[in-house]
Amino acid sequence: MLAVVLTDRGIDIPGGHTQRSDATSEDTARRECLEEAGIELGALWLVDVVESDYYGSSPRELTYMLIFGAEISRLLPFTPSSESTAREAMEPSRFLDRYTAGDKDLMESWVRAAFTRVRARTN
Repeated sequence: MLAVVLTDRGIDIPGGHTQRSDATSEDTARRECLEEAGIELGALWLVDVVESDYYGSSPRELTYMLIFGAEISRLLPFTPSSESTAREAMEPSRFLDRYTAGDKDLMESWVRAAFTRVRARTN
């Protein structure tokens, strides 16, 4: 799997918020992966939808995170930025050992779901 080292969270998967220029959630995933990791994505599939109280807990403040799995179609040169300082390829177990940015059990379920899909497609 490919991970990034984010300045504020350490090792993580690329991600972020939708911008007005993003027509779809898939556009957001593709843009964020390009910005944070220097990767272009091929096929994407939805892994999970998670309600988030990042902006507050009232009904109008709740947002949703869409977690995608994806195939990498192209690795571009990586350029460190103020947001992302490194890009690393590693086994999922190594990523999970190093992951401390959020709910480790939830991240493990996302990684497991994404790789289950990958294995099913290659068999």
